[in-house]
Amino acid sequence: MLALVLAAIVALILVIWQLQTSPETNDAYVYADTIDVVPEVSGRIVEMPIRDNQRVKKGDLLFRIDPRPYQAMLDDAKARLTTLDAQIMLTQRTIKAQEYNAQSVSAAVERAKALVKQTTSSRIRLEPLVPQGFASQEDLDQARTAEKAARAELEATLLQAKQASAAVTGVDAMVAQRAGILAQIALAELHLEFTEVRAPFNGVVVALKTTIGQYASALKPVFT
Repeated sequence: MLALVLAAIVALILVIWQLQTSPETNDAYVYADTIDVVPEVSGRIVEMPIRDNQRVKKGDLLFRIDPRPYQAMLDDAKARLTTLDAQIMLTQRTIKAQEYNAQSVSAAVERAKALVKQTTSSRIRLEPLVPQGFASQEDLDQARTAEKAARAELEATLLQAKQASAAVTGVDAMVAQRAGILAQIALAELHLEFTEVRAPFNGVVVALKTTIGQYASALKPVFT
């Protein structure tokens, strides 16, 4: 008796499950594979060339979500890529020019260092001679001025070398940024493609309660 009751319960559960997952007519149930049509992106429906109980083939357009916001995001990403490419090109030209002058810049740094060393030695040599009357204050002042000028020239040439190094680092950063924008473009193109929802296989549209103008939310069923 207990076995019969359990068998009846299992049979009832199976019937209920089949009724819930099968398209229904007025007087019979048709058993078939069903799926919920779920958009990948959100937006207002602007086109729906289907009707309830209509047969569709794989690839047929079921509905279209307003593509304008996604097209705008794609256009913006492409514009930023164009701007960044121009900046990279300009910076690379600057680097090439600096690399061309690298040897002269390096030589200028060495000359400036030598001049600083020379003028510093002259100033140090003259300082104790002035109180003793072996050198004039004017000679010492000129030595100090020459030393100051030499140090300024050294700082300028070192700055040139530093700018060359910074330019290379700047290009590396922009190249990394470019990779990020390319990823954004790929994602925007995918989202734009997702605005067209098409039939994944041959079938029949059922439970269609959505119309043009309604808002469709991503990952939420629109119909079956």
